[in-house]
Amino acid sequence: MSQGLFNIIGAVNRFLKKQSWLTAPIYWLVNRAVPTETRDSLAWSEEADLAILEQRPLKARKLLYGILFIMLAVVAWAWYAKVDEVTRGEGRVIPSRQVQVIQSLDGGIVSEILIKEGDLVKEGMPLIKIDETRAVSSLRENKGQFLALIAKQARLKALAEGGAFNPPPEVQLEMPQVYEQEQALYVASQDDLNSVVNIARDQMVQREKELIEVQFKREIAEKTYESAAKELAANKPLLASGAVSEIDILKLEREATRAKGEI
Repeated sequence: MSQGLFNIIGAVNRFLKKQSWLTAPIYWLVNRAVPTETRDSLAWSEEADLAILEQRPLKARKLLYGILFIMLAVVAWAWYAKVDEVTRGEGRVIPSRQVQVIQSLDGGIVSEILIKEGDLVKEGMPLIKIDETRAVSSLRENKGQFLALIAKQARLKALAEGGAFNPPPEVQLEMPQVYEQEQALYVASQDDLNSVVNIARDQMVQREKELIEVQFKREIAEKTYESAAKELAANKPLLASGAVSEIDILKLEREATRAKGEI
């Protein structure tokens, strides 16, 4: 046991001599604390150290073992431990651009924030998400108005061109109520238009009849006028001889004037 302890102490002594950076402070403290004559007496041989060590009590050995363990632990820590190097300095952060104010064209409720304060962002990068409930509702409303206008356009075009009501299929699929409403308006408009056309046709037939009657009356009036004019022309020479009275001439003139007025 003494030989093994001797070997351990010798190995530690040789190791400490190689690690001068670690043993130099310890030797300096020992030289300051121990007198010169005491230091000279320390230059014993390893055999003398072993003999003295064997004569010391157990308590001193334990103290020596503790110091040896601490030194080995310090050496091991110094060998394997990594010390972080920290460099401190002062600086100022200058942003590449001024603070930008962001806003959404369409208002709404923010459902999720995709960035946090201090993050680096680029143009076009999504920053937040807005709840789509309002946008979806507005989209459906606008689409409904759009399909209603398409159905109305198809109805008016069919009425103007005299064709059938045939809107796009998506109107009937997505807006069946609008389709039925425009279909009913188309049928009602067609009925009204047919009624107007029938009335106009009846009026035209009536006017044709009246025209025929007027033409017939005109022919009669022309014939009456010709007859009255001939009779007046034949009787006027007889007025001077007294064969025809002046009253008869006036009657003939009156009939000729009336017949001419009817023409």
